Amino acid sequence: MQYGNLIPKIYPTGIFIQSIEQTKTSDESGGENVFTATLTNHTQQHFVVKNGKTGSGCEGINEIRASVDSNVGTPSVEVVETDAGAKKNVNFIFKNLKGETGNIALTEEVKQHISQSVASANQYTNNLLIKIFQNGYIQGPGMKSPLEDTALHFEGYSWYEVNYDGNFFRAKGRNAKPFSSKKLTKEQIKNGDYIFQDDEQEDAIRNIKGSFKKGQGGYESFDYTGCSGVFQASDTHRTNDTATGVTVSQYDNTKQIIFDTSKDSNLKTAEENRSRNLTFIVWVLVKDE
Repeated sequence: MQYGNLIPKIYPTGIFIQSIEQTKTSDESGGENVFTATLTNHTQQHFVVKNGKTGSGCEGINEIRASVDSNVGTPSVEVVETDAGAKKNVNFIFKNLKGETGNIALTEEVKQHISQSVASANQYTNNLLIKIFQNGYIQGPGMKSPLEDTALHFEGYSWYEVNYDGNFFRAKGRNAKPFSSKKLTKEQIKNGDYIFQDDEQEDAIRNIKGSFKKGQGGYESFDYTGCSGVFQASDTHRTNDTATGVTVSQYDNTKQIIFDTSKDSNLKTAEENRSRNLTFIVWVLVKDE
């Protein structure tokens, strides 16, 4: 028996193929199919053709997964298939993708450099604040004084209150006096000296008005009922009825016309002239010597 697609023997007497037919059929994987050739000399030659083998059956991929471990080393991947012959599950297992831990420890040189940089920045900030506070720091009502706030303590410097003798402050302009050109010295600040006497603007009050009428009893009488504003007659006045029926107070040395601003309900009185205000303190930072 011969296999494969082989050329039959050639006979010199002139034998030819009379017929060819498939004498065996197979649908199996790797099965044999036989073809028989009948020659004119009544002999037969058989040819065998084998089927190819069927591959592994797979309906598709059911699921694909991937995982990564936390190991350090040479990176690799492992592919794992499950459920052969049906829908497969494929799992990619990645290994050693994590890099080695770096050296995060700071060298002494780097530590020293950082420390010097921080110290330099702090010193610059302190010097800047000192320059600012040497020109004054205002403590408003309800605020801490620089003596109470530890953040405002600077080595080699001390805080002092500036003496402005209780003056009210006003902005430059309009009716204000020119800004003083005097400069406080360290000694004057430390001693609490007041040096702006000549720069003060003198006291002044608004105009206050009042009036009283001349009485009907002649030049030396006044009309008690005609007093207004800040004027009033004394409580010891004496009244007389004249022929005209007008009530007057006769003038004599015991009677008075009183001027009293408190009688004007629109005015508030005190022992000083002042505007509505709150007290604040001006501090200055002075270098110790």
